[in-house]
Amino acid sequence: MAHFKPGSCVRIGGEQILVDTLLGSGGQADVYRVLNLDRKCYQAMKHLYGIYVDDRPTFYRKVRVLADHRDESIHPDLVWPEAVSELDEATQSFCYLMELLPPEYKSVAVIMREPDRFPLDQRLRLCIKLAEIFDTMHKYKYIYTDISAGNLFYRIDRDGGIHLKVIDCDNISLEEKSLGLKGTGLFRAPEILTERSLPTIQSDLHALAVAVFRMLVGCHPLDGRRTRSAAFTPENIVKYFGEEPEYIFSGSSGNPPCSPEFRARFVQLGEALQVYFQLMFSPGRLAGTGIRPGAESLKLALQQCRNRRN
Repeated sequence: MAHFKPGSCVRIGGEQILVDTLLGSGGQADVYRVLNLDRKCYQAMKHLYGIYVDDRPTFYRKVRVLADHRDESIHPDLVWPEAVSELDEATQSFCYLMELLPPEYKSVAVIMREPDRFPLDQRLRLCIKLAEIFDTMHKYKYIYTDISAGNLFYRIDRDGGIHLKVIDCDNISLEEKSLGLKGTGLFRAPEILTERSLPTIQSDLHALAVAVFRMLVGCHPLDGRRTRSAAFTPENIVKYFGEEPEYIFSGSSGNPPCSPEFRARFVQLGEALQVYFQLMFSPGRLAGTGIRPGAESLKLALQQCRNRRN
């Protein structure tokens, strides 16, 4: 249930905020459309409550640091915290303001579910932009910790222009300290699913590759006939995506793709991208014993694919 009703007033960063509508709820956080009465513009307000991370006071201080340095945001397509309320000492809850995305922006989950609705060139361009964002972030030694469909939003203009935004930048960790954030669902790297590691740049790279693979191929790179033959239980998720993962396009895969359409899309990608995915989802890297290819390598492979097609 929403904590703020339409018409409620909140003070954030010395500015008067009027709550308009609830945009979405994630269990430990709600996002509202709000009117900033001082700036006379609409913004988004995120309210975090409950046990949203293990160390809530430190997480709050981190978000304040991010907001205080918002003018130094490392990439313009990161939706950065702009102003932060005081921490409610009794509940450890707080709010912060951020850019309100226009309604034309949609979750990339739409592309992952139905990639053929979008020309391959559009998907490649969106993936290149995504790789650029995370290449920049990782060069600054930031980790995002929660790359997933719900945090990536795109817009395609009538003239073919593309735009991509990364929201929920309170997830960003400084100095590779995740503060208890461990990612979302099957985007998580095997070492995160099995709790062998806290999030790092390496686990970010796995999640980034999963997101791009799903946008281009339409399925999860580890979700083949072997995984689909078992019940979709928490125990089997850990087993098949954490303890015993197997890439669906590995040379001797006992976990081949579930549908020929996935292979048909994969073939269109060309050698550079296929090699990138082969390296990213190799047995050693899935086991956590090898360094994963960086976001710059992904960007170059995507550009090669696009250049080859054009």
